[in-house]
Amino acid sequence: MTISYRSIGPDGRHPMTGVLLNPYAIRRKSFTFDDAVTIWIMRLQCEDYVVIQHFMGACSYRIAEVLSGEVHPDAKNEAIRRLTC
Repeated sequence: MTISYRSIGPDGRHPMTGVLLNPYAIRRKSFTFDDAVTIWIMRLQCEDYVVIQHFMGACSYRIAEVLSGEVHPDAKNEAIRRLTC
C-alpha cells in the first residue's frame, strides 16, 4: 500500500500511524508576480525556507527561481516597497 499526502485521513492524521500531519492545501507548479512578491516578503521577514515552501505549496527549486531573480526579477523591489510603506 502506498501512502501519499492524498491519503491523509479526514482528521488530518496519517492513516497508519495516527500522527497529525500538515497537508498542502495548494500545490503550485509556477508562480504569479504576486506569489513571487509574497515569497520575498516572507523571506525578508526571516521566514524559514522550508516554511515558505510549505505555505506556497511548491518545491525548493521553484522558490529558488524566485529568490535568485530568474523568475519575476522585480518581485524583490516590490516586496521591499510594500514593507517600507
